[in-house]
Amino acid sequence: MSSEPKRKLTAIMFTDMVGFTAMMQRDEPKTQKLVVKQRDIIKPLVEKHNGKVLQYTGDGTLCTFGSAIAAVNCAVEIQKALKNEAELNLRIGIHVGDIVFEGDDIYGDGVNVASRIEPLAEPGGICVSGQVYDNIKNQPGLEATSLGSKELKNVERAVEVFALVVEGLPAIKETGARMNAGVSIVQVLYTRRVPHVLGVYLLFSWGIIQLLNWLVNEYVLSPYLPDFGLAASLSLVPTILMLTYFHGKAGLHPWTKVEKIGIPLNLVAAVVVMFVIFQGKDLGAATKTVIVEDENGKKIERVIPKSEFRKKIALFFFDNESGDSTLNWLQYGLAEMLILDLIQDIFVEVRYAYEVGLGGGQSTFYMKMKKAGFAEGIGLPLTLKREIAHDLHLDYFIVGSFKEENDIFTIETVLYKTESGKPIADNVYEGTDLFELVDAISVKLKHDLEIPDRHIAEVTDLPVSEMLTDSINAFRSYIAGKNAAIFDNDWNRSVEHMENAVRLDPTFSYAYFILQEGYMLTNQGQKREEAFGPLMQHLYKLPERVRYLVKVVYYDFKEDPDKQFGVAKMMVDLYPDDIMGHQLLSMLYMGRGQRDEAVSELKRILELDPEQYDVLQQIGSFLKDKGEFEEALKYYKEYADHFPADYKSFAAIGDLYTTLGNYEEAQSYYDKALIIEPTEVSVLITLADIQRRLGNFEGALKQYEAALIVSKIAQDSVSLYAAFESFYEEKGEINKALEY
Repeated sequence: MSSEPKRKLTAIMFTDMVGFTAMMQRDEPKTQKLVVKQRDIIKPLVEKHNGKVLQYTGDGTLCTFGSAIAAVNCAVEIQKALKNEAELNLRIGIHVGDIVFEGDDIYGDGVNVASRIEPLAEPGGICVSGQVYDNIKNQPGLEATSLGSKELKNVERAVEVFALVVEGLPAIKETGARMNAGVSIVQVLYTRRVPHVLGVYLLFSWGIIQLLNWLVNEYVLSPYLPDFGLAASLSLVPTILMLTYFHGKAGLHPWTKVEKIGIPLNLVAAVVVMFVIFQGKDLGAATKTVIVEDENGKKIERVIPKSEFRKKIALFFFDNESGDSTLNWLQYGLAEMLILDLIQDIFVEVRYAYEVGLGGGQSTFYMKMKKAGFAEGIGLPLTLKREIAHDLHLDYFIVGSFKEENDIFTIETVLYKTESGKPIADNVYEGTDLFELVDAISVKLKHDLEIPDRHIAEVTDLPVSEMLTDSINAFRSYIAGKNAAIFDNDWNRSVEHMENAVRLDPTFSYAYFILQEGYMLTNQGQKREEAFGPLMQHLYKLPERVRYLVKVVYYDFKEDPDKQFGVAKMMVDLYPDDIMGHQLLSMLYMGRGQRDEAVSELKRILELDPEQYDVLQQIGSFLKDKGEFEEALKYYKEYADHFPADYKSFAAIGDLYTTLGNYEEAQSYYDKALIIEPTEVSVLITLADIQRRLGNFEGALKQYEAALIVSKIAQDSVSLYAAFESFYEEKGEINKALEY
């Protein structure tokens, strides 16, 4: 008579030999021996963990244990014991559930679930149910990967199955297990909380970058810091993924070989990448403090930006879109107001067509526009504007337009990145007061250039009307005077307009500054002296850097070279990273015959900003004047390496060889220059001069005449007439020389 059925909650372990059927077909006796061998290994290990082998099922076993932990630990020991047995691979499945004992029969839902879980394991692997995982998940050294919820045969509810991962069991192949179980990588990553941790990490990184942005703006730190934070965060993502993947679940988990190798490699790679990206970039403060003494011995403290953080901009004249030609003067006026507003901030370095040097004349910027066929600087295509900004080695360029309707002005400005030619800020301003509109444009432009907010808030920024004039009529006369000087080289007419400007506003400092220069160029020395009175009286209206320039001119007029030099030296001491100061001091050193010091100042400019390539030619010229021809040639060639498409690269080298009397070598470089600029009059004149020196007067004359044909601007014509004059003097034809 059979005994009464007994029901018991227990941990059930099923084992099964991998490939048993195929092995029996190949070699039955050998397979039978392997079955006996695996039983001999399993039985003592089961008993060691207080379990029982209830059944041998051909090639497998059914065992029970008092706890899930005991069953799992036994399974791990079994797999480790068999890992060196090449022909004896087991799959093991474990579940906690009810089993029913009835005589020699064993059945129940728990047995069925365990038997269905076992085939999901990899060869050499172990799969457990969710109930088992709940019991072992906090055990050190035990980790499991969810294969998802499974619909098991003859089991009413879905069961979540986990693949056990234990160090020392290389036969456990999680990827294969997932594939066999039909689990997506997304499910696996979700179970290990990879998306959760990665999301938190990225959110934290975003917070750090925002903090760095705030620090940059609040404390005027290096603008590279947020980029540094972003690069550092992204470069460490592989480490975060590895740590989360292998340790994302609760409990203690052993370090894997992937982590031990991958994380150090990632850290090393991150350091290398950061070094490459940020090598040579200053990640500290964007400014520094200097203390100098002024002319009266008073100590002055200033906070100035480091050179690499200055914003270098090309500013073009505005376009008149109103259809009213009487407003054409504002094309120049708005640009003039904007640059005089921006120049107050040492963070900004602006170049534009309205530059007038110490000796008058037209700027390099303007000459580039004029040679391109835009004599008044209006209507340039965007491509030409970008080209000019690029040639002048400026990082940004600004274009603008305006229109007027019912006394309301609408001004649009667009800020472009020179390198890409793409707009980075487009703004529109409306109002009736032009001076106030330009003030708004200036502030917004600084923000668009990402100059730190705190600096913008604290820097001296006088309204345009305070620096220039609050009289629109006085300002209009001022613009007319500048136009006459720059476009027509008519300083007499320029003086008339400037006199009207200061008549309308006797405090108009900028007008007095241009006026004194006009008086100098029209030989009105007494009036020039009179103009300096109100200019120096209202010097306070000018930005600090402009004051130094005015003082240099003033002391030149007063024939006080020591004070003139002292002011320039003070400017460099106060603004050691200000390129303009070094350029001015270099010029004064040359005037004093101190060529070494002049070259030193120019070299300092290259230290501050290696992209000031024009300085290379200046240094070459100074060294050539000193007779250091080999050194000069090095600087000329370095410029040519940077600008092989610039005719000046080869013309300068040609000039050097001409000085050395090596006319053959000189001519080869001039020929290269003419390939780039076939109508460059200065080169054509020099080639004609060489023919003259060689005694080929007929060839020289033909070259001069050919150059005259392609001459387009007054400056070129003047140079040619001077060449003709010299040519005929040398030939003894004095009347012809006088004619030219």
